[in-house]
Amino acid sequence: VEHLTHLDRLPTSGFRFFAVPPAVAEVGTFPVRAFAILDERNPEP
Repeated sequence: VEHLTHLDRLPTSGFRFFAVPPAVAEVGTFPVRAFAILDERNPEP
């Protein structure tokens, strides 16, 4: 995964990262929809 921005806004732990690819057949590379979900019990802001 390349060219992600605002990673400094994530806490050092307490989140799950996802990189969801589109449904494309026979393609070598393509962009993904990348996002993080913070854990509800995460003590960091």
